[in-house]
Amino acid sequence: MAQKIRKKDRSREVVASAGQGVQTILSEMSEGVVVENEHYQIEYMNRSLIERFGNCVGQKCYRAFIGRQRPCPKCSVKEIIHKGKKRFEYTAHDVSGRSYELVATPLRRPDGSVWVIEVVRDITEKIGTENQLKEAKRFYEVLLHDISEIVLVLRDRRVIWCNHRAEEVFGYSRDELLGRTTARLFSSTVEYQAFVKKAYRILGRSNRYNNLLSLKTRKGETLHIELSLSATGRRGRQVTDVIAVGRDVTGRYHAERDKKQRDQRQAVLNKISAKIGSSIDLKEVLRYSARSILKLTGLDGCSIVLYDESSRTLTDYASYGLNGHFQKHLKWRLRPGGVTEWVVRNKQILHLPDTQADPRSAGSRATKVAGVKALAAFPIFSKTSVIGLIFINSFRTGAFNSEVISLVTSVASQSAVAIENAKLYRQSKQAYQDLKAAQADVVHAGRMAAVGQLAAGIAHELNN
Repeated sequence: MAQKIRKKDRSREVVASAGQGVQTILSEMSEGVVVENEHYQIEYMNRSLIERFGNCVGQKCYRAFIGRQRPCPKCSVKEIIHKGKKRFEYTAHDVSGRSYELVATPLRRPDGSVWVIEVVRDITEKIGTENQLKEAKRFYEVLLHDISEIVLVLRDRRVIWCNHRAEEVFGYSRDELLGRTTARLFSSTVEYQAFVKKAYRILGRSNRYNNLLSLKTRKGETLHIELSLSATGRRGRQVTDVIAVGRDVTGRYHAERDKKQRDQRQAVLNKISAKIGSSIDLKEVLRYSARSILKLTGLDGCSIVLYDESSRTLTDYASYGLNGHFQKHLKWRLRPGGVTEWVVRNKQILHLPDTQADPRSAGSRATKVAGVKALAAFPIFSKTSVIGLIFINSFRTGAFNSEVISLVTSVASQSAVAIENAKLYRQSKQAYQDLKAAQADVVHAGRMAAVGQLAAGIAHELNN
């Protein structure tokens, strides 16, 4: 009983020195408040702490709260009273394992001595929640780190997290990506700014944005990425936090593009074939073929010429996309050592990625005047003889890929059919005309024979 009275007296002494208003505040606070003297003894506890630990006034703080026999390694009494600090913050755990956040400051008494007043906040649930969030974050980081999709987390348009796949695909290390924008993944700053403006405008309205982007790796290679953006945080109406998930579809993109090109090429070949079957006008067929090549390949020039082996001359039947210097030469003789002579002699395709680097085309005045930087010539065969050539031209070096070469080779084969058909038509027409002339001669001869016989008969009658 005497001990309880002494505890109450000591608490009243501390509270009385603080005033009635402060007493009420301390008593009603949900957070704990404790006052300790220089000997680690508890001088005051508010109601919140008493309800949790019981009335421990007069006891050593480390024994009452922590269950220790000696002062704690992190001790507010040591820091405030013995070391003279003005403020000391730390965390501690009681005997039941609950966690507390403590803020200690000096409490000066009327007699000049210094005690310590501490505000005690129970953070057990907070720590539990934070630990759960950390665990969840670790779980998702592990989960997302090795998935096949690219994952970037952006805040204020800068990368704050990326998975291993992003490093692997783009060729940048995590340190090179974190803290920076994704501008380096685009071909130009203008392209990046246009993407950001459009994407964040749509995210502001619908929280999601999807698109197929062409992005650059560290080595400068172009990748085609299916990108999905999700807005996860805002500052007012402005989107701040974004999760970007990307899938590298470069292989699929190229396969679909190649299939589309094959389908287009086949459609062109089918139309040329239909044109050959429906028209006997060779110029019309060859001009349609040249226009189709230019339309499908996007090259700068195409011409189709016929070759007469007996006179070694070439006649231009179809020229498109070339300047006047080319087009005014409708007929010319084979030049020794030139591109055409080489193709006719070797009966092979000649592909010159750089016309100025090859002596067979470097001396051509027409090539220089036209500004042709790349050229390819394709022989058109009739059995084993060259009967014509297809030329394709470009104003940039290295312009022809395997798809272009394959397409023009196919057109050359179909052009051979058209030329042969025209030749057969001419031969048939000439044969018909020869037959008709022969028939006319036979009729005329028959008539003349009949007239002769008639004249002979008349002469015989007259003589008799």
